[in-house]
Amino acid sequence: MPVEPSNRHSRIPEVLLGAYLLALVYGTLYPWTGWRAIGQPALGFLLEPWPRWWTWLDVLVNVAVYVPLGAFGVPLLRRKMRLPAALLAAVALASATSLGLEGLQSFMPGRVASRLDWVANTGGALAGALVAAALAPLPVWQRMRWQRASLHGIAGASGLALLASWLAIQLPPQRVPFGNGDFVEPLVTALGLALGPLLAAIDPALAGDAGAWIAQEATGLRLDIDHIVLVEACGTAAAVAAIGLLVREIYPARAPRGLITAGLVLSAAAARSASAELLLGPGQAFAWLSAGAQGGLVTGVVLLAILASGRRRARLRWAIAAIALTALLTSVFPEDPYHASMLQRWDRGAWRNFDGLLEGTALVWPFAAILWCALRLRALQRAANSFHRGDP
Repeated sequence: MPVEPSNRHSRIPEVLLGAYLLALVYGTLYPWTGWRAIGQPALGFLLEPWPRWWTWLDVLVNVAVYVPLGAFGVPLLRRKMRLPAALLAAVALASATSLGLEGLQSFMPGRVASRLDWVANTGGALAGALVAAALAPLPVWQRMRWQRASLHGIAGASGLALLASWLAIQLPPQRVPFGNGDFVEPLVTALGLALGPLLAAIDPALAGDAGAWIAQEATGLRLDIDHIVLVEACGTAAAVAAIGLLVREIYPARAPRGLITAGLVLSAAAARSASAELLLGPGQAFAWLSAGAQGGLVTGVVLLAILASGRRRARLRWAIAAIALTALLTSVFPEDPYHASMLQRWDRGAWRNFDGLLEGTALVWPFAAILWCALRLRALQRAANSFHRGDP
């Protein structure tokens, strides 16, 4: 069922920009508690001296997180105005967003509003806008407009959002390379919250015993360390196959789907390497590329090549199975020193303010991806039924 080009404006840029903006607001103001009055104007930090202590990593992170706002904003605003005006407007709106969020951070304990952060955010938006403006007139870009490069409407926008969020959740430490959905600790927390008050009402001593029992049982859900290579290989292979199958559904046959899949996997690998290098120190960029991860990458590529030749609905069913398997293996992955070391250093890393957002995204992603595949299956079944009935 080919995807036909459309002359109508696609909603994909709006959806992606809106989703990214919501994520940015959530991550910037996380954990959304402890607000207090500061006794001075919210934007008073603009008049304060430049910070004496800062790192290039913090500056680069602040630049990077605002690049998408400029990049997505230019094509949207260009529908209403000329390219130079769209570029300036996109940068101005992104800068105003950063300024507002920095002002709100003034009311949060443990957070410091900074003029340097605002300038870095504005610079990132400018960089993204310049890239979008430079690409806009190119013939190759004209032939790969949003509506011609992927599915139409909400299906295409949500599919691209799934791929983008999958890349983002590769930054924090994951037990399985390219994995997501570690449900053990959230399950322990939920059970503790649910059973704690009930047991405390019966006998206060039981509440503490129940918490220790739940934590012990949750640890028992994980596999033994002897199985770590096999579990890591299977989880990595399933993750690679799942992403490749999603790409095949999101992008039409004329798109370079193999290159897109390779680009996503290589970008995820680069994110893991950068995270390891920053958290563990020089020379540790490829510490995550263990024997299990290497075997999983090779197996995943072979598995994807086999499954990609199947029918469209069969590919979606295989994608659902691969996503579910990845989440399951991530949840039961054995405790290992590498992940523990990464997790300990991550708590002190430059991305700690986005930890809640990334952790929540990693938990929700498998469910969102499976739901997306199920909805695509339903749409394809409806289209097939309509074709057999001869409906116009």
